Amino acid sequence: MKLDYVDGLREAYMAATKIQSAFRMHQCWHEVLRKKEEYRIALAQKEAIAATQIQSAVRMWICRQLVSQMAEERDVSRKCDAAVVIQSFARSIHCQRELSTLKEAAAQVDDERRSAAAV
Repeated sequence: MKLDYVDGLREAYMAATKIQSAFRMHQCWHEVLRKKEEYRIALAQKEAIAATQIQSAVRMWICRQLVSQMAEERDVSRKCDAAVVIQSFARSIHCQRELSTLKEAAAQVDDERRSAAAV
């Protein structure tokens, strides 16, 4: 009878050990799943941050290109404006000289008419 009691305790102890083992395995399995999910979320966050940094770098490059292009267009516009001013000044001088020549010719014609009328 004592042997049956010891065998019963041994079986109960082994059953309790199996239950505890199964419970700890279940807990560990949930812990592994939780850690996998945390890792997946952390990886997704890192990828999102990397994507944001890449987008930022591309936008910055595009903005720099636009600013450079605008500066170049502004310089071209200034050069064109300067060319227009120079051309205007040159035309003005040319017109003034032509007008002066025409005035001298008109004065000479008037002088010839006066001298012909006086004779």
